[in-house]
Amino acid sequence: MRLGTSLAVAVFVLARAASAQSLPQWTGELTAGEGRHTARAGNTLFFDDYGGLVRVGLSYRIAGTGPRAAYVKLDYVTDGSFADNLSCAVTPVGGCYQRFHAGHGGSVALGVRQRLVGPLVVGAAAGIGQYGGSAGGAGVRPYVEGEISLRVLPHVAVMGLGRYVRWSTGENTYWFTPLMAGIQIH
Repeated sequence: MRLGTSLAVAVFVLARAASAQSLPQWTGELTAGEGRHTARAGNTLFFDDYGGLVRVGLSYRIAGTGPRAAYVKLDYVTDGSFADNLSCAVTPVGGCYQRFHAGHGGSVALGVRQRLVGPLVVGAAAGIGQYGGSAGGAGVRPYVEGEISLRVLPHVAVMGLGRYVRWSTGENTYWFTPLMAGIQIH
């Protein structure tokens, strides 16, 4: 009973402390990571490896105060794939396996963030971006993402972000699911 009461008081105190802290007005983010991707699109087969990327982002709180807020997010992503293999690994359907290029480009998203306990914040967003230099060609792509951040210094947090992007070109469908880690400055 005594342990249960102590835990309840600790949770209440932490929740009150979290609610007293406002989420930041602005955040800048730098993340890098990699993720799984489409293995086949029509007769094109891709190597079964992870596609890497680097992301630079900026977000602005548009509504909300205290531990919950709505944000608009802007970012630029580059996949870092600048070349393909010089030799051909032949596919079962003929042709060569290719490297998957997630592409590069900018996007805008709307999202929400919620401070859980003390320095821990979770968020979710949905957005759309214009990407080029990718498998399936250039185009507009919708995505959803989830994030988690932990403040480690007064204006610095470490963060993790997962994104799901899906697009179609003609009869082919492509997808990319990167997981990223990095820092957030506010």
